[in-house]
Amino acid sequence: MVQSLAQEVQLTCPACSRRFDAKVWLLVDVAESPGLAERLRTGTLHDAPCPNCGHTGQVDAPLLLYRPDAEPCLLFSPAEQTSAEQDQEHAAGLL
Repeated sequence: MVQSLAQEVQLTCPACSRRFDAKVWLLVDVAESPGLAERLRTGTLHDAPCPNCGHTGQVDAPLLLYRPDAEPCLLFSPAEQTSAEQDQEHAAGLL
């Protein structure tokens, strides 16, 4: 069963003003998706490169990390521009 979850979002590039679709990861199972775990370690998991001009920005999104062999097995990282109430809603929705 696939545990990792991404959402397609439409973004506007701040460099060229063109719109494009990007995949934003909201739930990552590190055992299931070692490539995503590596992107998380390098800080590029929420990078969104523009296919038109190549500019790369980061998407501000929450993340629930599932680590089946670690303690604690769940880690939640809220989005940066959200309230505590929104953070609780996002965490509950991802659980």
